Amino acid sequence: MSQTSYFKPLRRKIGVLTLAMACVLMAGWVRSLTIVDTFYFPTGWRTSFTTSTAFQSIILRVGFDGEWNEAFYWKTYRSSFFAPYRRQDILIEPAEAENVVWFCQLSGFGIGETPREMHDELRQLYVMISFLWVAIPLTLLSAWLLLSKPRVKTELPITPTIETT
Repeated sequence: MSQTSYFKPLRRKIGVLTLAMACVLMAGWVRSLTIVDTFYFPTGWRTSFTTSTAFQSIILRVGFDGEWNEAFYWKTYRSSFFAPYRRQDILIEPAEAENVVWFCQLSGFGIGETPREMHDELRQLYVMISFLWVAIPLTLLSAWLLLSKPRVKTELPITPTIETT
C-alpha cells in the first residue's frame, strides 16, 4: 500500500487530526505542571467565562465576576509544585477557596459552585477536568482510526428488474 493511498480514506485523516489534538493536550498537561494560564472572556456586566490550566487540569469558571473588565485577556504566571490549596482550589481566589461547594469529585474531575449568599444572590460555577481524561480517549480513538484495516467494499450483483404491466 502506498503512502498516498494509506491516507485516502477519511478515517485516516480524522485519525491524524485526533492524534494532533491529543499531542496538543499532552503539551498543555506538561506546561500546566509549572505554569498557570488563565483566559478571561467577559460575557456581560460583571459576568465572565474563565478557562484556566494548572496542575494537570483544565478549570472552567462561569458566572459572577467581582471585577469589571470589557476585554479578553490572557494571564500567564509561574506556579509552585507545593500549592497551599487542594488541586481543584488552585485557580480560585484564595479568599473564596474554602467557600466553593463541590458536588462531584472523581479522580481529576469536579463540579462545584460558590454559595449565592457570597455575591448578592449571584454564583460562580466551576468545572474541572484533568487533561488526561481528554487526551487518553483521543489517543485511543486515533490509534483505532489509523491502525485498523479499512473495510473492503463489496459490490452487490446487479439483478435485472422485471416490469409488470
